[in-house]
Amino acid sequence: MSLRYSPDPGDLGKALAARLDKLERAHAETHTDVQALGRGLNDLASAVRSGSATTGTTSGAASQNEEEQAAQPDWFARDLTAELACEMVTVLRAQTEVVLAHYGIELAPPCWVLHPTVVADLLALVCERQTAYADERPTRVSEWVNRWQPAAAERVTTALNPCRQDRAHHDRDGRLWDVGDLDPLSAATWWATDRNTPAPDAFAFAPA
Repeated sequence: MSLRYSPDPGDLGKALAARLDKLERAHAETHTDVQALGRGLNDLASAVRSGSATTGTTSGAASQNEEEQAAQPDWFARDLTAELACEMVTVLRAQTEVVLAHYGIELAPPCWVLHPTVVADLLALVCERQTAYADERPTRVSEWVNRWQPAAAERVTTALNPCRQDRAHHDRDGRLWDVGDLDPLSAATWWATDRNTPAPDAFAFAPA
């Protein structure tokens, strides 16, 4: 007969109770973080919608309302401000740490902000998730998990893989630049205010 360890029932009960308290605290903290990030996304969407509304007309109010409800932060908007761009990047970094990292999405190397399609994909993915979880039906969440997330993750990974393989060196027009010290918020400000200037010139990147 093999020997088995049989813990004292009293000690086991105390250990389980302590473990349960720890899990409940972790759940509460995560829930609070996700709620806060969701409010941040809503604020971003509202800011973009209000900016778009000022350029519209008063005709077709119903149609305009539908368009505003469907709007989301637009990384390619020509009137994008540095403040809003930095808010977008901040939300994406937080959402990636709390949620997207569990699906294998990582914001590395630091030049990810220099890839506009990557930022746009992530914004759409995060906003779609927020909309899905706001719906009482489970279908939207299932679609996000099985459709939107895998497709976006594949595009993001494909876009960033060359830079990862080049050891965090950014490839632009066939030339490699050292972007190891790039600050994502500085990159967001550049995109909003000076995107016509090539990033290597704007940031004075050293050739790799």
